[in-house]
Amino acid sequence: MAEAAAACILTEVVLVAANDIALASGYKKKLDTLHQTVDLICAKLRDAERQKGTEAMIVWLKHLKQVVDEADDVLDEVHFEMLRSEVKKPDRIARKVPSLPSLKNFSFRREIGRKIENITKKLLPFNKQANFLGLQNEQFARFPDCVYRETNPYIDEFEVVGRDDDELYIIQLLTQPTTEEKLTIVPIVGMGGIGKISLAKSIYNNSKIEQYFDVRAWLCVSVKVVFCTLLAKMLESLQGL
Repeated sequence: MAEAAAACILTEVVLVAANDIALASGYKKKLDTLHQTVDLICAKLRDAERQKGTEAMIVWLKHLKQVVDEADDVLDEVHFEMLRSEVKKPDRIARKVPSLPSLKNFSFRREIGRKIENITKKLLPFNKQANFLGLQNEQFARFPDCVYRETNPYIDEFEVVGRDDDELYIIQLLTQPTTEEKLTIVPIVGMGGIGKISLAKSIYNNSKIEQYFDVRAWLCVSVKVVFCTLLAKMLESLQGL
């Protein structure tokens, strides 16, 4: 299912690019190129999923994963900005929130558009390489709906190593006294596999956090961010406390 996950992430990048992030910055032609490139690569990925991977195909997938991780980080930035924008709105609970709300920060849209353009350039060679590997375009086979890995707050004793400074810094951000009644959001971003979730788990289970907050809740957020759904999950996780 690694190929399916990669296809899901790349498809989601196209959806984000199709929003006013890219279009408002004059990226229409680049968006079309991205859409065509992702469609072709996803078709190759469907064929790769059916076959037993040769050594060359494994290397191809490994290099593609690096670009997919970069695309995933861009999605993390977009989702964080979406959540931050929703938190600022006083009527956010009463109204229905779309899955991809308009992001009004022009500089943010321009920066995300630039990153998406860079991802497109990196993706272009993979389609040619796939042709050399003999991968066919599986046009009609479809992956199931994107299923993202559910996480939990439980942490193994040796899961986090060498992140003490990062953990201490974030804990200080979360527990520092303030006179303003506002929600603090601290994003943890970085390359795939460096331990972002493990760090979040370690912070969640830290004794200072347990003592500072009356209640805690762990939410796993997928690519479709709907505030009302998140709120329902939060209330469900708090039942029985």
